[in-house]
Amino acid sequence: GQNDWGVTYTSTHICALKGSTVVIHCTYRYPSRVNNHDTTVDETLWFSKLNNNEPVDLRTDSECASRVQYHCDKNDCSLRITDLRERDSAEYKFRFTTNRPGGKYTGSPGVTLTVTDLQVKVNYPSRCKIDPCVWAKLSCHSMCRLPDHHSYIWYKNGEIIQKNTDSLLDYFYDKDSFSCAVRGYEHYPAPSVYAPKLPSVSVSPSAEIVEGSSVNLTCSSDANPAANYTWYKENEDSPKASGQIFIITDVRPEHSGNYSCEAQNRRGRHNSTLHLTVVAVVQGQKAWGLTYNSTHICALKVSTVDMHCTYTYPPWMDGVLIEVRKTFWFTKLSNKKPLDLTEDSEYAGRVQYHCDGSSECTLTLTDLRHIDSAEYKFRLITNYSKGKLTGSPGVTLTVTVLVTPSGDIMEGSSVNLTCSSDANPAANYTWYKENVNPDLQPLSKEPQLVFSSIQSSDSGEYYCTAENQLGKNTSEYIIDVKYAPKLPSVSVSPSAEIVEGSSVTLTCSSDANPAANYTWYKENEDSPKASGQIFTITDVRPEHSGNYSCEAQNRRGRHNSTLHLNVVQDAPIVPSVLVTPSGDIMEGSSVNLTCSGDANISVNYTWYKKNVNQDLQPLSKEPQLVVNSIQSSDSGEYYCTTENQLGKSTSEYIFIDVKYAPKIPSVSVSPSGEIVEGTSVTLTCSSDANPAANYTWYKENQTLFHGSEGIYNFTSISSEDRAMYFCKSENQYGQINSSSFLIDVLYAPKILSVSVSPSGEIVEGSSVNLTCSSDANPAANYTWYKENQTLFHGSEGIYNFMSISSEDRAMYYCKSENQYGQINSSSFFINVLYAPKLPSVSVSPSGEIVEGSSVNLTCSSDANPAANYTWYKENEDSPKASGQILTITDVRPEHSGNYYCDVQNRIGRNRITIHLTVEDAPTSSSVSVSTSGEIEEGSSVTLTCSSDANPEANYTLYKSTGPKVISGGRQLVLKSIKSSDSGEYYCIAENELGKKTSGTTSINVKHARRMPSVSVSPSGEIIQGSSVTLTCSDDKPAANYTWYKNNVNPELQPLSKEPQFVFSSIQSSDSGEYYCTTESRMGKRASEYIFIDVKYAPKLPSVSVSPSGEIVEGSSVTLTCSSDVYTAVKYTWYKENEDSPKASGQTFTITDVRPEHSGNYYCEAQNRRRLHSATLHLTVVKDAYKMPFVSVSPSGEIIEGSSVTLTCSSDDKPESNYTWYKKNVNPDLQPLSTEPHFVFSSIQSSDSGEYYCTAVDQMGKRLSENISIDVK
Repeated sequence: GQNDWGVTYTSTHICALKGSTVVIHCTYRYPSRVNNHDTTVDETLWFSKLNNNEPVDLRTDSECASRVQYHCDKNDCSLRITDLRERDSAEYKFRFTTNRPGGKYTGSPGVTLTVTDLQVKVNYPSRCKIDPCVWAKLSCHSMCRLPDHHSYIWYKNGEIIQKNTDSLLDYFYDKDSFSCAVRGYEHYPAPSVYAPKLPSVSVSPSAEIVEGSSVNLTCSSDANPAANYTWYKENEDSPKASGQIFIITDVRPEHSGNYSCEAQNRRGRHNSTLHLTVVAVVQGQKAWGLTYNSTHICALKVSTVDMHCTYTYPPWMDGVLIEVRKTFWFTKLSNKKPLDLTEDSEYAGRVQYHCDGSSECTLTLTDLRHIDSAEYKFRLITNYSKGKLTGSPGVTLTVTVLVTPSGDIMEGSSVNLTCSSDANPAANYTWYKENVNPDLQPLSKEPQLVFSSIQSSDSGEYYCTAENQLGKNTSEYIIDVKYAPKLPSVSVSPSAEIVEGSSVTLTCSSDANPAANYTWYKENEDSPKASGQIFTITDVRPEHSGNYSCEAQNRRGRHNSTLHLNVVQDAPIVPSVLVTPSGDIMEGSSVNLTCSGDANISVNYTWYKKNVNQDLQPLSKEPQLVVNSIQSSDSGEYYCTTENQLGKSTSEYIFIDVKYAPKIPSVSVSPSGEIVEGTSVTLTCSSDANPAANYTWYKENQTLFHGSEGIYNFTSISSEDRAMYFCKSENQYGQINSSSFLIDVLYAPKILSVSVSPSGEIVEGSSVNLTCSSDANPAANYTWYKENQTLFHGSEGIYNFMSISSEDRAMYYCKSENQYGQINSSSFFINVLYAPKLPSVSVSPSGEIVEGSSVNLTCSSDANPAANYTWYKENEDSPKASGQILTITDVRPEHSGNYYCDVQNRIGRNRITIHLTVEDAPTSSSVSVSTSGEIEEGSSVTLTCSSDANPEANYTLYKSTGPKVISGGRQLVLKSIKSSDSGEYYCIAENELGKKTSGTTSINVKHARRMPSVSVSPSGEIIQGSSVTLTCSDDKPAANYTWYKNNVNPELQPLSKEPQFVFSSIQSSDSGEYYCTTESRMGKRASEYIFIDVKYAPKLPSVSVSPSGEIVEGSSVTLTCSSDVYTAVKYTWYKENEDSPKASGQTFTITDVRPEHSGNYYCEAQNRRRLHSATLHLTVVKDAYKMPFVSVSPSGEIIEGSSVTLTCSSDDKPESNYTWYKKNVNPDLQPLSTEPHFVFSSIQSSDSGEYYCTAVDQMGKRLSENISIDVK
């Protein structure tokens, strides 16, 4: 588009090796037309730095110009840099300039180039057994990651030892050095690593160290890696300092001694020693001190000079009386010691000391020479070993030649130069001027050179020589003659005719010392026209004609010269153009362009716009060009012409720059298709604006970027960047936002999380949800696995156990996937806790259990957590044993019986019973009577024979009198005993192991009274609400009657104390057993029970559903109906709007529930009294995770060109909406079909692949499994 400006770099970060070559490549784009004009590229360049805010073309940068090449073709441009240096590390940007105003574009951010050299890094996994070697791992390291294709070369002590790899294992001795290089760049190896060399040590200051001063000890050693430095003092164990420099401030005498510096790295160590001597300053009545009367002296050659100083010193030090041993002056050192001037051959015979020996000393120096110019210092030496003093800084002496006069030398004045020398025999003098051939006649052969009237030409450097037969010496002096300006010379440029409207330059020059100042005047005008040697008049007019004078002036005088300027009138002068308003021109405002020529000349005016055909109608033929509502398209260069009979003149171009707020921005995203995480994405915002707009990019109203370039780049876009974006274009005249747009970043699933609900213990039978979720775009499909067996696949990551069982105890994990990748969760264990299952028990031995043997009862049960086992014997409260095995040794018959194993954990318990039979002969045979008290005639009596026997004994009952055998069984029942049944009874118990006779039991039958009798009226069916009477009667007169209801505490208030008990309106709750008692002097007796059964119609039934929660498609559900009624009730189940009953009975179970089972169900409860019904509503929730079913027709081999139908179906009610897709084809594009059937009328080989469909209803969206189509 018209606003599509941009630069794209192939790579934004490059790491390259020092000395190598790198190529940086980019492509660029720009609109082909702007404002209806073709766009062409005028210039392309690469740069890394700015000068005055302008890019510096690398081809003109002296640091790299010879190493840079551009290779540009159409819209591609590459930068090649050879012989890379570390200073080349920088950000490189490409810039292109077009023919459009403001049509410049810079690709920013650019390409970051990092130039690296190599370093050897040493690691020490373990120490060698042979000292001092070290087994080391060496790595060839660079500060940025070089391309993987490089191979390496290793050097040990300068010899190649290994190639290709970037690491090395070897023994590393102190004497060894190692280095590495990249193959092909051997001339840029890494610096060698080696132990420190012998250190060099130095002390500063290097002269005598005086107490109280500061001293620096410096140590340096060649080592790689760099050495660590430690300073020690002789005879002291602890180090004094670490680091190359050891500074001692406020030095004391005790600091004197030997100091050693140890240089150490991982490769080894070396040390060097120096000696430090501190000269003490003694504390006493006086301190050490020295003062010079003057520190700078200037003296004439061959003259005499005095230098004076005073000094102080303490009288005592360390108990020693201080005496001055020597005082002297010096200028130089000999063998690092001051050299006494009296012993210096250069001063022989010219030095005298005047010292009092205690506080003052004067140096007299005669016959001064130029070489005597120096710094002079005084030195004091005492009898104390550390008592020395030097006055520093000293006295600076400067020796010069005598010149008369001594001030400025004025032209025309008299000047004497005097040359003198101390010589014996007397010297001969000769004067010369520099740059004049000395072989010519000298200026003078006298000690004095005299200028009676010196001239400016005499300025220069003069020197004299003093010579005798013993030698020659030379001295020099510079003469600078001052003079007023000479007559100035004046000139005009151009020198030909000066034409009206042109530019003219007047130049003035004069010889003067010091240099002259220049001022220009015009005749008859008091004020100067200009200052300086040059006076320029631009746009010359006739009135500029006349005489001009130039005055040259310095502090010695002044001179002036005059010239005449004649301006010739010509054709119309170049017109000037005035724009109103003069400030910024805003779009829509009114603008006047005014063309002005010579007001005295009549001309015709014409207005044009540059680059518009002049043969067309001109814009205007008036002095003014008025644009009432100027537009951005009116921007450009305008000019006007003035014309008369003498000629035609054209104004300069004036640029009309129409300012306007940004137009609606256009935005683009590159690449324009799908955006996948990790790729580079560029957002470009451009807007037509003047001045050029600044751009701001926003992400959900959060500022991302602000700058003059409208490009924002994601070098590696991430899922967090998925959002709505827009850009703002603004300048000082306004702002405007683009439309918002979505950057939809597609990415493979990540941050996979799984959860189990409930999160605590999972108990068998509970509902458990496994939830798998991940961040993915497009949304992921999920697959749940149990021990690598697929459980579920779908777009929702939830798998539900409606009622989890112990068989579900296993390792689970889930997989999240979309077309960009997949990720598996970590496996996790679902530990299902459950109560013990029905135990299994066994008996060992498994055959007959014989008395006296040993037997093991074993119990086992599946349980989680593991169960505890307890053994009980029937009818015994205390447990027999704990643990899975119950062992009985020496089994006895009494051990026979039922044993049960109780299995329990914290979830629940279970129990199983086993019968143990111990076989033995009958023992302890006995006969028992069911009634323990008096036996009344007519009552029922049971005689029971019992014996401990196994196998079971056969019993025979005997009566001692009468018939011998009265029963062949274990029991004898006398239902209505008679008095004749009185007597002694016994029994014999017998099995195959033996027999046993019991003792006798006596029965004495008494004559008995009859029990009270009870009756009910009415005698038939008793209906709820009717009147019922219960009557109690006895064959003897009774004193008292009492009525009771069975299972009601008789100690409470009795129902009645009358023979009759009346229910005036009997209720269903009155149903039950009733009895009465009679009491007389014969005693108290109770009647038999009489049962009252009150009949009533059914109550309103209650209905319930199990499970009580959500009923999910495919599960099982039970409907239960109950009614409060004693009599038999018939239950029938119906569904609303269906005539036929669904089921009969209290419960109605529906297995494999479907959505069509939803609706109202009612239960009818009916007996012969009445019919009642109750209703409940059943809602079946569709299984949202049930995948649609896909099929292909024909089902066999698919031949190219045949017709093929894919069908997507589900048992949804109402019907789902279906959509067909092909795998690995962007689902956001047009789907293949939105019908259940997708038909290939003539299938082609390109149609081969995997297809799937989606079913969407109110429950959500579900994906089918993939079906593969293989076209033959």
